[in-house]
Amino acid sequence: MVIELEWQGKKFTPSVYGLKNNFIFTPEPEIMKIIKEKAFLKSWQVSLVGDVVVRRTLASGVCSGISAYVLLNFLGEEIPSAQEEIKIAVMQVRTWGRPFLTQSLKSYFNNKKFKEKLEKSLRTTNQEWLPLVVFLPKISNLKKITYAHTVVPYSLEEGLRWVKIKVYDSNYPGNNNLVLKIDKLEGTWDYRDKGGNRWILTINYLGNLLKRVPFLW
Repeated sequence: MVIELEWQGKKFTPSVYGLKNNFIFTPEPEIMKIIKEKAFLKSWQVSLVGDVVVRRTLASGVCSGISAYVLLNFLGEEIPSAQEEIKIAVMQVRTWGRPFLTQSLKSYFNNKKFKEKLEKSLRTTNQEWLPLVVFLPKISNLKKITYAHTVVPYSLEEGLRWVKIKVYDSNYPGNNNLVLKIDKLEGTWDYRDKGGNRWILTINYLGNLLKRVPFLW
């Protein structure tokens, strides 16, 4: 059985999107102001500590922002190229808002139905429920917030033993051959340099990065 992400008759193809995970080390003060105002319900909620968190997440890579941006492009939303970096940065820092964090934590501690949730979201006709797969380090390896990573799943194939999930990964843009494999028999999974012994798979959704949110919680 193969399920593929499809929208209005169009199937998702990673090679169409060449966006590479990048780093925004020191946004100018006016750019930071724009990012905070567009990302959070009230920009003053982001205190000095919050500024550090925002700067650090942008300096560690913008995988969640790019993943959301790519899905928006897939949906056919016209985004002026001049706004590309800011749009990506805004959606990236929204990962520190309630909807994204709540969903990530919820599935972190209850990820047994990961495949079923992913299958359902791949079949969705609601753009807000388009899926994002988030890799989170297990508690024993929770050393730095920079360890998390986000990819776009677009195909799920289930066999007797293996579940194979094709993903778009901004670390390897344009690669159509990236596969997350889940071994149903052993209860393990593997994806490139990650694995179930150190990471947890969680399911999140595009809608959690499309609206202003309260900072952190």
